Amino acid sequence: MEQRPRFQLNRAAIVLRLKQPYVDWARLAGPDPLSDYSLVDANDDGEIFLIPSFDSTVDPVDGTEDAIKWVEKRWKMFFEYFSTRGFRTNPHGLKSEPEDVP
Repeated sequence: MEQRPRFQLNRAAIVLRLKQPYVDWARLAGPDPLSDYSLVDANDDGEIFLIPSFDSTVDPVDGTEDAIKWVEKRWKMFFEYFSTRGFRTNPHGLKSEPEDVP
C-alpha cells in the first residue's frame, strides 16, 4: 500500500523582504533610535505568508504577477505587521508611516 500524507495544503506562499526605506524609518520610529539596525537585521528572520491558491473562490492568485498584486493590495496590513514585531513592541511609540512605502 502506497503511503501518502494524510492531509495536503494546496496553497502558495510568499516571502516578504524589507527594503531600505523601511529600515530608515524603523531606525527613527520609536522613542530610542536604532542606529545599528540594518537591512540585514530587518531581513534576518524571513517572514513567510500563505496566500490563496489559483482555485480559490476569493481573490485567487495564479502566478508571480498575481502574487505581487495580492501583496500590493494589502501593503498596509504587512507594514503594520512588520512595524510592530520584535524590535518595536509598543505601537503607540511609533511615528507615522514612511512615505515611501507603496
